[in-house]
Amino acid sequence: MVNPLTRCLEDYSLPPFATLRVSDIVPAVRAAIAEMALDVNAIEDDLSDPDADISWATVMDRLEIIDDPVNRLWRIVIHLSSVADSPELRLAQSEVQAEVLTIQSRRAQSVPVFRAMQRLRASPILDATLNGVALNDTDKATFNAIHVKLKELSNRFDSNVLDSTNAFSYLVHDKAEMDGLPDAIVALTANNAVAAGHDLATATQGPWKFTLDWSLYWAVQRYATSRRLRETIYLANQAIASAAPFDNAPIMQQMIQLRRDRAQLLGFESYAALGLEDKMAPSVSAVQDLIDGMRNKFRPLGEAEVADVSAYAASQGAVLDGLFEFVARLFGLRIEAADTPQETWHPDVQYYQIRALDQPGTPVISQFYLDLYERGDEKKAGAWIEVMVGRSSVLRTDDKAHVRIPVFALMFNFATPVSVVSRPGIEACRSIHS
Repeated sequence: MVNPLTRCLEDYSLPPFATLRVSDIVPAVRAAIAEMALDVNAIEDDLSDPDADISWATVMDRLEIIDDPVNRLWRIVIHLSSVADSPELRLAQSEVQAEVLTIQSRRAQSVPVFRAMQRLRASPILDATLNGVALNDTDKATFNAIHVKLKELSNRFDSNVLDSTNAFSYLVHDKAEMDGLPDAIVALTANNAVAAGHDLATATQGPWKFTLDWSLYWAVQRYATSRRLRETIYLANQAIASAAPFDNAPIMQQMIQLRRDRAQLLGFESYAALGLEDKMAPSVSAVQDLIDGMRNKFRPLGEAEVADVSAYAASQGAVLDGLFEFVARLFGLRIEAADTPQETWHPDVQYYQIRALDQPGTPVISQFYLDLYERGDEKKAGAWIEVMVGRSSVLRTDDKAHVRIPVFALMFNFATPVSVVSRPGIEACRSIHS
């Protein structure tokens, strides 16, 4: 039986998220790594030939094809770790992460490839330099070890944040502590209590279980009249990943030192200076001066906004419908359910396509997953975009398509609708803005 992840690479299709098994990840990633290693060796041999044809197509387009399988698979793994975390997934990710970073560094630090790039009129020389291509063998080995260690620490940092958040709970028995909270939040916390084993919990009688899911945190700080409840939830949120066994302080100290070491290996005074090398800002001090100036001017305005701004937004599809209509009017893009449904990592996730209304035939120019609701036990907090498949004129899915269209995922953490509550959902204006 063909590994479903390997098949999605061969077929240029999206992953079968609903049926995907964690056990499929490691063999698929290792197979892609093995293929990439052969391809890197082959392009190095070709480019080392004195008579080699050096052009954008023979170098950069070919590298895009070589990079794609491992990059696509690893994006899937990283994405799943953010939206469907589990001990098994963490183990699979940690098992092959060093191997992925090793082959990516091997490609990024290829001297024959770098020399070929130098012969191109427009080439990503800076990217290769910042990836250590110009270092001697000893420093290159140190650079790669730092790179792997930083990735490992970053994963541990994220896991600690998620585990620390999930470890917290606060059970309220006094109904007076619930004063001011919207009915939807009262019902949600009662449901949380039932799920935690308090079978007789109800929205009217309690008990009510609070977690650090963002929707609950925000509702408590915005609506709860109980100072004790607000303080308890606020302090718990501020202390996420700040104590054993999920303390991130030692991890942050290690990451700061390793980032400094990497920057100095590349000849920079600090990690901040390294970060600005491919940016428009002229120096670290110029950035700091800009931030200080903006802080002095805008802090009073921000404080006033925090004190004044609040808004209601109905759920039941009105927000999405209004947003899609706005996008159509402003950008000439129609967002609609995708013609070809795709498997998703959770039943609540939806799949859409984007059509360009100003082009002949209104072609589909992109597709995306929409994951709206929080899942505290497996999904990290926040809102972000995850690129699943990059746009490419080289990696077309078929002969009829001019390009491979991009596919991305929009991730949010809105409160999960509670079916027993008929009142509209309540969201912060800044949440809708996200």
